[in-house]
Amino acid sequence: MNACILKASSGFYPCTESTSYPSSFDFRGTLGAQVNNPVWGSYVQRLLTDGYQKPRSGTDAGDHPPVTPLRSATEDMLGNDAWRLYEYVCKHFIGTVSPDCKYVRTKAEFSIGGEFFHYVGQHILVKGFTSIMPWLAVNEKNLPQFTEGEKIEIARVDLHETCMTSPPEYLSESELILLMEKNGIDTDASISVHINNICERNYVQVSILFPLSAENLLISFKLVFTRLLFCFTFNWQVQSGRKLVPTALGITLIRGYQCIDPDLCLPDIRSLLSSRLLLLLRVKQI
Repeated sequence: MNACILKASSGFYPCTESTSYPSSFDFRGTLGAQVNNPVWGSYVQRLLTDGYQKPRSGTDAGDHPPVTPLRSATEDMLGNDAWRLYEYVCKHFIGTVSPDCKYVRTKAEFSIGGEFFHYVGQHILVKGFTSIMPWLAVNEKNLPQFTEGEKIEIARVDLHETCMTSPPEYLSESELILLMEKNGIDTDASISVHINNICERNYVQVSILFPLSAENLLISFKLVFTRLLFCFTFNWQVQSGRKLVPTALGITLIRGYQCIDPDLCLPDIRSLLSSRLLLLLRVKQI
């Protein structure tokens, strides 16, 4: 969080929720600023030489272009945590203007004793944007060459015992944010307030803090700029390892609502209320 705030205020990338580029956006100039970067400079140079792609359309928040690198930097300049964030911003931007990843997917179906099975293989033709965004890479799965009707020898048959299912883990802050967004509950600027409120009112407690993981880095980065005021006010931070554990008071409150009206516990009511309030705000602005 602090890294997001510091590097945005230092002019390394803009603060915005836009994902749509204006028609006048200077892609060549933005890419050109990264040509001398020691990590991805050579890849950017090939993009400029071979031609970059136009990014997909997105949402225009009306303030700035999407989050893009404004100037080149190195790990020595930023430090470890800030560098990880800056590296993600740069690679994500470069990936949006890179060619598509192309691969061939093959499915082989066969039967054994009247039971049907299948195996899927994948062969990459063009790595495309996954060359710069390896976390989205397609796994190569080599499939032997088969012909229709061919008989194959069974080398081994294994019978795996059914495993017992386990209950889900407690929600992390980032998972709760995603669920609130998915169900249309409040806005990016107010979600942090509500999570802070249920913590302060002792409805939930935050478990032990673990380091921020890579898969939720985008969530933290996306939401931080619209919540700077709340982060400073409540010292609230999104971390993937922070689990929200319901307290006895919180569980009792939900059970009480369920006894009164089970629908009160569903996200639909809060979502409807949020949408009506936003509609009133738009009408008032007109």
